[in-house]
Amino acid sequence: IHELEETLQEEKRKEYRIRTLARASASLWRTHQANANQYKEKDKFLTLTTKEAIIDIDAMDYQFKKFIQRLKRNTKTKIQYQAVRELQERQAIHYHVIIYGMPFVPHSTLLELWNKDNPFTSKKKLSGVNIKAIADGIEEMTSYLTSYQLKDLIEKGDWLLGRKTILASKDLKKPDVMEFSDQAIKPLPHQIKKGITFIDSNVTYYRLK
Repeated sequence: IHELEETLQEEKRKEYRIRTLARASASLWRTHQANANQYKEKDKFLTLTTKEAIIDIDAMDYQFKKFIQRLKRNTKTKIQYQAVRELQERQAIHYHVIIYGMPFVPHSTLLELWNKDNPFTSKKKLSGVNIKAIADGIEEMTSYLTSYQLKDLIEKGDWLLGRKTILASKDLKKPDVMEFSDQAIKPLPHQIKKGITFIDSNVTYYRLK
């Protein structure tokens, strides 16, 4: 009986965690839609990696925040961002980041800013930076991030339990959320931006024009 109770409690904890991650994913998606293409500069998708296999979350988060600070100083802009961590198979943390309002920065400069005073890299083993502009078809990028929130954390073990799953700027534009109590009531086709939807459990989110 005791083992059965423990099993049931574990299942309840897992179900609660999945719901929590689903809410985080929905929040990331809604916030992204509110900020997408709202700035003069094109939105950008950035991946930050290290050569060293580091799983120290506090240490890596510190390096990430220092990078963002250096980037703001370098561009002299108040860039905004949303980021999630991913644990690679080699047990190394890297970051996927959507950045809003960042002007063009040479890749060499990005490498320099990420590697500056970074204890997990060296001149011979520079940590990597990959960057690309996000076109108007942003759903693919967001889907990658939101699916990661649910899939990888459950399958690879919940190594982020007790921590924020999304790292984000405080001054991001807030989304306007319209709730429809009756599922038969939804925005008309001409009100919905083509191709921009996100399904979270029994809830469907639309980006309105």
